[in-house]
Amino acid sequence: MQRRIQLYAFLLAVIVTATFAGAQEVERPTGGVVDFLAPILPDPVLQHSKETYVLYGCAYCHGVDLKVRNGEAADLMHSGLVGADDHGNLIGGILRHGIPQTAKLSPMPQFSDLSDQEISDIARWIHYARQQGRYAELMAAKAGPTGNAAVGKTYFATNCSTCHAPADLVRIVTKYDVPTLKAQVLRPALLEIVPSFKLDALHDTKQIVGRQRHGALLENYTAQDVASLMAYLQSAK
Repeated sequence: MQRRIQLYAFLLAVIVTATFAGAQEVERPTGGVVDFLAPILPDPVLQHSKETYVLYGCAYCHGVDLKVRNGEAADLMHSGLVGADDHGNLIGGILRHGIPQTAKLSPMPQFSDLSDQEISDIARWIHYARQQGRYAELMAAKAGPTGNAAVGKTYFATNCSTCHAPADLVRIVTKYDVPTLKAQVLRPALLEIVPSFKLDALHDTKQIVGRQRHGALLENYTAQDVASLMAYLQSAK
């Protein structure tokens, strides 16, 4: 009898040890709902936007980082509608009315009780996460399309010349090597600065507009846009 009890105790210890070891070896998901608070962002407004996005369940289907993990959710990272959205003017309608099931997508519920502020918060996070994701994709692309300097010049004139004079090009191109130049074109240092809530910064409309404009460009760059813009910038040497 005593030996049987000892055997049972031994087997129980083995089972418990194996279970604990297995739990230790489980690979935790990254970028999903579980760790949405990490890291805490230095911008409190943006952190609040992220929490609102998660609170209403957006992260469950679309991912905190907009990498779809559950179901057949719309790809917000590459959506043309999201790229054209301005402070929630398009995203808001989708959130309030939902999307019925289609042959390729799962249905999206409607959130008709969302306030304008909550929609603005959710849209703010989607745009931020999209900018981070698009930057990573474009920088990681090693072999892309061949750039056309003439096309890049037209792109610059249409999208950049309001704030940047052609004379700025020589200074930028000679300052950076090609990879760093590409990083600066996609995400200039202006976008990396944590917004200040001091009155002079809040009224600095030039910087605010610049951040918004560069953020919108980053969300909508194609690989061809970047290649042609880089070709044009390098031709200014």
